[in-house]
Amino acid sequence: MRNLILGLLVAALTLGTSARVLGSDVQESQSVLKDLSVAQLEAKGDNARFNKDFAEAVRYFEAAIRRDSRNAVLHNKLGLTHLRQNDLKAARFNFQKAGKLNSKYADAMNNLGAVYYMQKDFGAAARQFKKAVALDETRSTFHVNLGAAWFGQKKLD
Repeated sequence: MRNLILGLLVAALTLGTSARVLGSDVQESQSVLKDLSVAQLEAKGDNARFNKDFAEAVRYFEAAIRRDSRNAVLHNKLGLTHLRQNDLKAARFNFQKAGKLNSKYADAMNNLGAVYYMQKDFGAAARQFKKAVALDETRSTFHVNLGAAWFGQKKLD
């Protein structure tokens, strides 16, 4: 049952917040990265992540963050990429950074909760999911995730 919930949680997280951008080859050199705008780097990162080339996606998102370090969305997308690589420590760091940069960014709170859930820290996960729900009550994914965290805590009421 927990594997099913975890699978649904990761699928909802990935589908709910990923942008799908189709583009050309993602094998640019470092010099070409410097010529791209932040928006272009983000689009290339989204495309690489969509194509499951996570190492390239990390490269693009990190290049974009070097130019715009205060962009919470970029930190969140980098965190999602690390999450897909199963690097929970890096994912948690980026989601926390995104939340600090924009305290009203519900996706970052939800994604941080997903990391805690995957680490089986259901109390911390529930706190993050509650924050996400408080910021955006209309997102059913946040409610499902909160329910999964409560289930993990055996709070069935």
